[in-house]
Amino acid sequence: FEAKHRERVREFRIRPEPSPDDLELYAVTHIEPPGDRSQALGYNPATEPTRFHAMETAAQTGKASVTDRLVLKADEALGLKRGAIVLYAPTYYSGAELLPQNERAHLVHGFVGAGFYLDDFVSHLRRGPSARQIGFQILSGLGESEGRLVAQTGVEEQPEQHYRQTRTLSVPGGSWTITYWTLPEFHESSSYYQVPMVALTGLVLSLALYSLAVVQAKARRAQELALYHEIERARDLEEQDKAKTRFFSNLNHELRTPLNGILGMSDLLYDTNLDEQQKEYLESIGSCGKALMELIGDVLDLSKINAGKMDLNLAPHSIKELFSQALEVVRGPAQGKGVELVLDWDDNIPLKVSLDGQRLRQVLINLLGNAVKFTEKGQVTLRVTAAQDNDLLQLCFEVQDTGIGIAREDVKRLFRPFSQLNNELTTNDQKGTGLGLHLCRELLNMMDGSIEVQSTLGVGTTFRCWLPVEPAEPDGYETQTIPDAESQLRKPLRILVVDDNPINRRVLGLQLEKMGHEAALATGGREAVSTVDEVEFDLVLMDCQMPDMDGLEATRKIREKHSNALSIVALTAFSEETQRAACLEAGMDDFLTKPIEASMLKNILDKYSQMAARAAIDSDQ
Repeated sequence: FEAKHRERVREFRIRPEPSPDDLELYAVTHIEPPGDRSQALGYNPATEPTRFHAMETAAQTGKASVTDRLVLKADEALGLKRGAIVLYAPTYYSGAELLPQNERAHLVHGFVGAGFYLDDFVSHLRRGPSARQIGFQILSGLGESEGRLVAQTGVEEQPEQHYRQTRTLSVPGGSWTITYWTLPEFHESSSYYQVPMVALTGLVLSLALYSLAVVQAKARRAQELALYHEIERARDLEEQDKAKTRFFSNLNHELRTPLNGILGMSDLLYDTNLDEQQKEYLESIGSCGKALMELIGDVLDLSKINAGKMDLNLAPHSIKELFSQALEVVRGPAQGKGVELVLDWDDNIPLKVSLDGQRLRQVLINLLGNAVKFTEKGQVTLRVTAAQDNDLLQLCFEVQDTGIGIAREDVKRLFRPFSQLNNELTTNDQKGTGLGLHLCRELLNMMDGSIEVQSTLGVGTTFRCWLPVEPAEPDGYETQTIPDAESQLRKPLRILVVDDNPINRRVLGLQLEKMGHEAALATGGREAVSTVDEVEFDLVLMDCQMPDMDGLEATRKIREKHSNALSIVALTAFSEETQRAACLEAGMDDFLTKPIEASMLKNILDKYSQMAARAAIDSDQ
């Protein structure tokens, strides 16, 4: 605890020195405004009985509680003996508001304390010609006999005093007994009938001063609480990252779900009888939808990287095929502008290497997309070389363009999030979110790689990346497998589609029928469970997030009755390994990520169609 706060205040230490027998340990961690009172930092107020009693009362009642008279530690350190009181208000851990008040005490996180000098309550009675004729006293508690002195001013009580009055005033966490009196001299200089009015006026003034003090306390408490919560937010960065990740994951799901319907319907419509102009319009819809999907993926990936939740999936990949596919993604926009795409490949690179193909593809498409976007004429070159580095292969790839280039002052901030070029050569069409290059650098850093840029304004730009990879096939040869006759067998499947979104249900149903399968539709998890009990299916495509019963719970209920005889494939907008693991643990067999491309769906269906065909052959034998 001390070490944590010494990062902010070098001399921070808990005072008095805590012992193993201490039941309650608190420490002053923040003072506002700092000023000369910073020496109170680290002080444990629970060591003073009057402070501890007020704190304990506040914790039990959930309301502010005031101490008896004391000397503030900051004043004590300066040798001052000014009387004061402290108002303590409790703060609780999250969730305490859901409990009854009498059960919240164990969830107290700390206290906000506001100190008041007692002079502020009675100073008005020390001024004026009657100051030596009026006495005023405040005791804590309900009675004069047992009360402890809080404040006293004016003349002391004398046997010859003429008027005396006692009142009880409720204060946070207790009561004060207020007594005031006058001497005969005051009466002689005033009308007899004015005396009660003066006393009443004194009481009203005192109450007004007290009310003012409470208002000040509330204002200071609000400031302290705002500061406290701000500091808590700064301390709980990990919790913030988790919350942010959950937010972006949910946002990802909500955005991908309608996009899945848009792209799916576009694909289905494209295969109908259309003229060339209609096809062109559909291609534009598909292109925009895919661009939006990439942007959603970028935002989610950045949130996962910031939260430390990004996982790498290393697997053997045909490296040249991966680079060629990235070029194909930007070939359409390049041809539309008359920009030539060139692949300069080093033939000494092994055919297959082990890496995260999805993440490398993201980097390549971002870099190539930017190069095409900022190049109006000329060419974009993707140059790939490699050099041996012990057991690893240092892959170097460059994306070089003949575009507008980047000013020297812009290069320094190029990889910052949301940073964009603002030179006079940039058009509105060339502006984006400013996330792409930042994401490229973060992804490469995750893969132990790096990126640098060289550019000349008006001439062009080169992004150069290094990435260590492991050769997957040291001999450099790739074997080809000739499919056997059994693998070519296909059996039409009876498939249940479970999704609460009507558009997605219809898209999947039409896609399945187009591929030669029979589809039935269910609107939620409960309907899916009852339908499977009544009708025999070969496969269930199960959405994971549904309002009545989610896909995981529905799968568990289906497995209770049907064991593993029925294949279930998850449909979800989440691609994290934790989500995959949750699906498999619930009893699902496979995983499809939204938006569901026709090729991905076909691969899954072919897999289970072959399994069904083999099972049919085995049963006949």
